[in-house]
Amino acid sequence: MGQYRKPTDSECEEVLGRFGKDINGPGDLGKVTGQKAAIFEKLDAGVFSTIVEDVTALFSLVKDYANGTYREVPWNTIVAAAAGLLYLVCPIDLIPDFIPLIGLVDDFAVLCFVLKSVHTDLQKYIQWKARHA
Repeated sequence: MGQYRKPTDSECEEVLGRFGKDINGPGDLGKVTGQKAAIFEKLDAGVFSTIVEDVTALFSLVKDYANGTYREVPWNTIVAAAAGLLYLVCPIDLIPDFIPLIGLVDDFAVLCFVLKSVHTDLQKYIQWKARHA
């Protein structure tokens, strides 16, 4: 068995670029929102416990952008969020998910990279969502 390590930021950025290339407008966000069950099933894995709340907000941001409810966010933030969520449910990734424990390391790393990249915009959205709940 090969040596596995956490992907670097540049590897995460490259992966997100590949997943984001097919997201060209709000109509493409159905690729993400249609995966809601798979995304939340994957988040049930214990490794995501520290970021599940933020990833849930990330999904909500993409959904609200797709349906036109919230548009006060740069398009590149939406693409990064959508690409990270799609990567989470993609069966082909840097470390295959079927490898116990280690198989989710890359998914976690990519999501952490996305959350770090969109932090300010996500916090603004969370505050907006709280005011409009």
